[in-house]
Amino acid sequence: QSRSVPVLDGPSPVVEQQEVGPADASGYWVHFAAAQDGEDAQETASGAVGERAGVFTTALIETLRMPGMAKASFGDIINEVQLRVAQNGATSQTPSAEGRLTASLGATSRDVMLFDAAWDGQTVALDAGSTSGITEGSTFAFYPLQGDAVAGEPPLATGHVVSVDSGSAEIALDSDPSVPLPERLVAEETAHFFPAETVAIGNALPEGAARNAVERALVGMEFVKVSREGAIAQFLGSPDGAIELRAADGTLFTNRLGEPDDPQFSERLKREMQKLARVQQLLSLRTGAGRGASEVDVCIAPEPYRPTSCPEFQRGGVRHLGMGDRIMPTLINRSDRPLYLYLLSIDPQNTVELAIGKDEPAITPGQPFRPPYPFGFNLAGTYRFVTIATETPIRAEAFEQSGSGSRDIEACRSPLARLLCSATDGTRDTSVTRIDDWSASVTIAIINDPAS
Repeated sequence: QSRSVPVLDGPSPVVEQQEVGPADASGYWVHFAAAQDGEDAQETASGAVGERAGVFTTALIETLRMPGMAKASFGDIINEVQLRVAQNGATSQTPSAEGRLTASLGATSRDVMLFDAAWDGQTVALDAGSTSGITEGSTFAFYPLQGDAVAGEPPLATGHVVSVDSGSAEIALDSDPSVPLPERLVAEETAHFFPAETVAIGNALPEGAARNAVERALVGMEFVKVSREGAIAQFLGSPDGAIELRAADGTLFTNRLGEPDDPQFSERLKREMQKLARVQQLLSLRTGAGRGASEVDVCIAPEPYRPTSCPEFQRGGVRHLGMGDRIMPTLINRSDRPLYLYLLSIDPQNTVELAIGKDEPAITPGQPFRPPYPFGFNLAGTYRFVTIATETPIRAEAFEQSGSGSRDIEACRSPLARLLCSATDGTRDTSVTRIDDWSASVTIAIINDPAS
């Protein structure tokens, strides 16, 4: 629904002029907006008259509730907000941010978020739980003092969350500590696991045979729920009787699913639901705003530019690209150890392609890596680029899926690959709990079609 400000009736109010002193040179400004120029700011599907729920505001609140974002930079915050907006089905709306994005609220640099913890000789009890945003599978580093964590000293131990309740979490150590641990510890989250949420689909079809056919086809897909609230996509009918799957904001997600009495309708629908689940799972691998998230610099931009100097973002802090642009992505290893780097692109119809990382050697610290050839785009809309850095090589082609939903299941052999391949059933592989040797981040770009 459209909102606007009514026209003022009468003369403009008189504003008393006040003297303004010299500007504080240490200050800064940051501006967030719900959308880019020319875009509409959407309401959530559950919004009602008198009870507004903006897509941007909802995503911002969810982001600020995350423990890793409590003192994150404004750049970390807007990146997560942009991803959540797109992930929740508003694919034609990209939030905007300008100003000192490297600062954090009330400070000119990012601080470290720490938690109190207790060691009982077997496991670590974290003094924070689900109400603080702690999730099962997330990893932590442990220090004797806060000063050691802030200074970046080597941790005494590392571990991963094995269970969570509202106010606490249990953490299992990744290995036996090399020195006796004190009873009281300071914990820093090093990788935040985003559990894959159930794929919520809205059904806007009227009562009748088509709606009933869709509901029958969804039977047995435990990872899909039909719900108007939180829906990332919805079913709609076309004038010729075919059924379409569109994002929550109306953008076409995929080609038409066909008429519901088509014998292949159920199978096509299942493939599309699996594609959505896999993309949600792939995006859930991002490791947040902790130390691991900044191990790789990512540049998605048109040629030509120097590998070590990425062009500035356009207005709103987002990369805008054209359908005719030739893109040469660049990844730079900013860690202190060799890393295997992978870049996957997700197009507006949930096709996933591996752009960097197939059979490539480890990249030494400080070095950039680029593919041998540039690539382009064949669809306009929002693209998401997932960068994964690992200490040991993986078969990242396991993450690929074509527009038809097919993928290489045989490649799902590494623990990291199994996390994603398990999304075929809309679940997470419970045998994979350690997330301590890799990091992942997501970059968003808008591809514009000059002809449209």
